[in-house]
Amino acid sequence: MQTEITRQANDLALLRSPVSEFLTLAGQQIQPGAKGKMIWDASTGTGLFLTVGLPALPPDKIYQLWVIADQKPISAGIFSVDLQGRGELRVINLPPTHLIQAFAVTLEPAGGVPQPTGEKYLIGLFSKI
Repeated sequence: MQTEITRQANDLALLRSPVSEFLTLAGQQIQPGAKGKMIWDASTGTGLFLTVGLPALPPDKIYQLWVIADQKPISAGIFSVDLQGRGELRVINLPPTHLIQAFAVTLEPAGGVPQPTGEKYLIGLFSKI
């Protein structure tokens, strides 16, 4: 129970932080109804990714979140979804915001891969204004 309380407190701190960034990821042609949100704190390099509308995973596949930074994809972690296509992933060690161009979700072999190989399900382009 203490672990859950700590997780919720960290999520709330992330949402309340004045330096947190928010990015919406849109479903791509393979799953246009899917949606995602990436929330991250540039000062700590931590974030929370939330998604809905992704299809159930085959037993040998996993979704993988990528941060595109300095024109290169970097794995931000792997996640699964529930029966309604909802998933979440807590992220650490994100690159500095000034290097981030986008976030994307691909379908990959179970365990994840070092570079994206699967189809893109979600993409969000980060615009620095």
